[in-house]
Amino acid sequence: MRDYWKRLFALGGAIVLWFSLVSATLAGHGHHARHYDCGPVADCAPPPLKWVAQTVMVPETYYEMQSVPITVCRPEVRQETITVMRRIPEVRPVRVVSTVMETRSALRTVSYPVVIPSWRTVTREVTVMVPHTEVRQGVRTVAKPAQETVMQTVCRDVGHYECRTYTDCCGCVHTCRIWVPQTITEQVPVTVCRVEYEQVPFEYPVTVCKPEVRTYQDRVCDVRVEMRTAQVPYTYCVPRPVERVVNETYYRCVPQQQVVQRTIMVPYTEMRQVPVCRTRMVPKVTYCLAFGSACADCP
Repeated sequence: MRDYWKRLFALGGAIVLWFSLVSATLAGHGHHARHYDCGPVADCAPPPLKWVAQTVMVPETYYEMQSVPITVCRPEVRQETITVMRRIPEVRPVRVVSTVMETRSALRTVSYPVVIPSWRTVTREVTVMVPHTEVRQGVRTVAKPAQETVMQTVCRDVGHYECRTYTDCCGCVHTCRIWVPQTITEQVPVTVCRVEYEQVPFEYPVTVCKPEVRTYQDRVCDVRVEMRTAQVPYTYCVPRPVERVVNETYYRCVPQQQVVQRTIMVPYTEMRQVPVCRTRMVPKVTYCLAFGSACADCP
C-alpha cells in the first residue's frame, strides 16, 4: 500500500512539472506576441530559464488507533428440561386366524396313447456303381539325347615374332622382339548334343465304375397307435382355517421429564482498539524550470 502511494506521488509530481513547463512556454510566447514593439526579433533575445519553487498539496497516509465495537460470542453451559418418550414393552394375547393346507389323495382315469410296432420284410432293387480296372493303350513323347558333328568357322592367330630396331630420344639404338599378329579363318569339326523326340506306345490301368442292379431285403416297421386308460393316484391340497392365540409384544410410549445440559454461544459487544487508515493533504515544495524576462523593456 505504501509503494502504491509513493508511485502515485511521483506521478503527480511529474504531471505538475509538465504543466509548469507548458504554462511557462505559453507565457513566453504570449509575451513576445504582446510586446511586438520591442524591436526586431533578432534584437529581442529569448528569456532565460530559471528554477521556480512551487508548493503543491500531496496526499499522505497515516494510521491512528480508534475504538470500534465488536460483537463476539462466548460459550455458556445451561440446563434445560425436555420431555422424552420412553418405550415400555408389554405382552398381550392376540387371536390369530391362519390358513393351513391339508393334503388329500384320490384316483382319476387318464387316457394315454400306446405305440404298437409291426415288422414286415420288403424286397427292393438298388443300382450300385461297381469299380473295375481296365488296361488302356496310350502314346507318350520321349526325349532322347543325340550327338552330331558339324563344321564351325573359327578365327586363329598364326602370327610370328620379329626383331625390330628403334632409336629413343637420347639417340640410343635398341633392339626388341615384337609379336606380329596374323588372323586366319578356317572350318573345324565340332561335336554338338541335341534332343530327339520319339512317340512311344505304352499301357496304363484305369479304374472305371459300372452300374449294377442288386436286390436287397429290408425289414420295415409299421406303427399303430392305440388309446388306453389307467387309474392314476394324485395328491391335492385343501385350505382349512385354524384359529389360535399368540402372545404379541407391543411398546407403549410414556412421556418423561429429563434435565440436560447444553452449551450455547452468547453474543456480547466489547470495544477494541484497531488501527484505521486515513489520508491527509500536506504541502510539498517542488522546483521547476520557467522562462524569465527577455529584455529590460519587457516586465
